Amino acid sequence: MERFMPLWGQHLTALTSKFAPVLLLSLATLPLLAQQTTAPELYRDADAYAVYSLVLPQEEGWQGQRLVIRETTGTDPNLLPLQKCIPLPDGSKQELQPLYDNFEQANRQSKTLLPMLTIAKPYDLVPESRVYVADVTGDADKAWEVQHPGAFGYLWVSAVGFNSDRTLALVSVSHVCGNMCAGGHYYLLRKQNGKWQSAEFRGGQCQWVS
Repeated sequence: MERFMPLWGQHLTALTSKFAPVLLLSLATLPLLAQQTTAPELYRDADAYAVYSLVLPQEEGWQGQRLVIRETTGTDPNLLPLQKCIPLPDGSKQELQPLYDNFEQANRQSKTLLPMLTIAKPYDLVPESRVYVADVTGDADKAWEVQHPGAFGYLWVSAVGFNSDRTLALVSVSHVCGNMCAGGHYYLLRKQNGKWQSAEFRGGQCQWVS
């Protein structure tokens, strides 16, 4: 007895045969496309590295002889919202709001840092998957000392926000220095005579520590 395929099945078979190579090619390229869309962009902003080079030495209080910095930028979830830490003083909204907006925009996606810092201490840029993890046994501390001799924990930084004429900069810097040892805060800077300097605004700059 001859068996017949329903009409919709015949159409489906024909379409499958016709488009199978295209489908297989599309499936094969999915991992590559995912890598292209998820890999953080390289951070090449010279002003950003000038800002990092100014603020990182100010973390001297707990640093070792070598700095380990997380390779990808990111904001610190433990910090209070930006405008609570550095509120807009009366008359400064026009000056600071574009800076705040740019900071938030710059940090919507992570960026990959490059070895463009000009600081006195040697430093290592470490992928997020390999950053230091403290534990109560001290084993992680020992392994970290072997991999990064002279380092004490690690830092991570946000991308830098700028105002439109790049005379103001905003960045957050955070650190992990052991079990129940961490902290972070914002830096607000102003460029004067071509050099970045700390800027003071009424309202202060909040921080957290543990």
